[in-house]
Amino acid sequence: MAKFSGDQAEFTFASTRYLCLRDFSWSSTVEEAVDRCSSATGAVTHRTTGATDNTFTFSVLTEAGDQTTLNALLPGTSGAFEFHPEGDTASNIEFDAATAYVTSLDFQGATGSLAVHTVTFAIDGTLTVRAAS
Repeated sequence: MAKFSGDQAEFTFASTRYLCLRDFSWSSTVEEAVDRCSSATGAVTHRTTGATDNTFTFSVLTEAGDQTTLNALLPGTSGAFEFHPEGDTASNIEFDAATAYVTSLDFQGATGSLAVHTVTFAIDGTLTVRAAS
């Protein structure tokens, strides 16, 4: 079986770097307002877009009993956010936001084993997608 040799996905939140990601996802939606009315020439549809909602969800693998990670990712916590899906290598994709906050945190595991923290972040403000430098 081929061994993965690419760069490791990672994210940084509130100045803490998280490297051992089991999986991740990004969701981006835009608010849309649609209204229809009739006019002398027929039906008219007005369509406009509003704010964009960006959320990221990560499954972070840790050792059971890692209270530091658990406390750092509690819902309501906010901080600067940066995500590198292909590692922090020049020219790879980078997502960057001045502020993100934790909207949910799930914890799975057993005493004396590895644990998985599934954490979801909402971006507050602008999300920049660019090449890492």
